[in-house]
Amino acid sequence: MADALAAAAIAMLALRLSSSALDWPLVVQIVAGVWLAEFGSYWLHRLSHGDTWLWRVHLLHHRPSKLNLANSLTAHPLNAFYDKFARAVPLVVLGFDASAIVAISLFQLTQSLVTHANVRGRIGWLNHLIGSAELHRLHHSDDPADAGNFGTAVPLWDQLFGTFRYRPAPAQVGVYTPAAYPGEHQLKALLAWPWRR
Repeated sequence: MADALAAAAIAMLALRLSSSALDWPLVVQIVAGVWLAEFGSYWLHRLSHGDTWLWRVHLLHHRPSKLNLANSLTAHPLNAFYDKFARAVPLVVLGFDASAIVAISLFQLTQSLVTHANVRGRIGWLNHLIGSAELHRLHHSDDPADAGNFGTAVPLWDQLFGTFRYRPAPAQVGVYTPAAYPGEHQLKALLAWPWRR
């Protein structure tokens, strides 16, 4: 829920601040904007999987032992905010059109739902062009060898920076060492986890 609220709030702020300075065709702005918005999110997401405070914030999203649509909206409020902020700021600073920002935000929200869906289907070579549940299930694996696929909407940055994974589905999803963290239904403890010593 925090993820959806943060997305809506930051998209509205971005629309108010957008100067529409770019004179690129709308379709070009949308395609370039999806890649650009994913760039900052990719790096924050990748850094959130290290042994850092960012992992303590991001943990809530990875704690569930099953992957489904609810996971796409399950995030610590801080995680939701800084991810959406990283996606929107470059678009606003570079003067993307408000219509392009709305289209990009809707695409990202839809992709987040799709990549977290509890479906076993395969999309083959399209996995190299667009994010999928097939790729993102690997990201949520409880096996460190599967770590990767930090992009959600598109796998471009994973491919360029060597974190793209395309292999059979993992046996289980969740965190590597579940006993080290609060249980997946202990929401209060998970929300407080970033500030715990």
